[in-house]
Amino acid sequence: MQMIKCCICGERIPVISGNNPYPVRRWSAWGSDKNRCCASCNSEFVIPFRIAIGSSTEEQFDQIHKLLMSYSYGELKEFKKMLITLKKSTQDLKTSTVEA
Repeated sequence: MQMIKCCICGERIPVISGNNPYPVRRWSAWGSDKNRCCASCNSEFVIPFRIAIGSSTEEQFDQIHKLLMSYSYGELKEFKKMLITLKKSTQDLKTSTVEA
């Protein structure tokens, strides 16, 4: 079985089980041995970022894609953590405003 490295975290994965990492990395066709990501990175980064930026304009989507591509694995983890904290703070602010 041909093995490749996840293009996000570097974990070794079988080509057959790799996922398209877009928008976190460049788009990749199924079965390709280039630019594929592991299931963990797919569920931790790729799917949440696709959902988060899905309603963006094409120009905004391209800008976010370029930003995400520039981040290392560690930077992606920190960026996601920051977004979760920001979302929680926004929800807390809405809750406290409604209660006031």
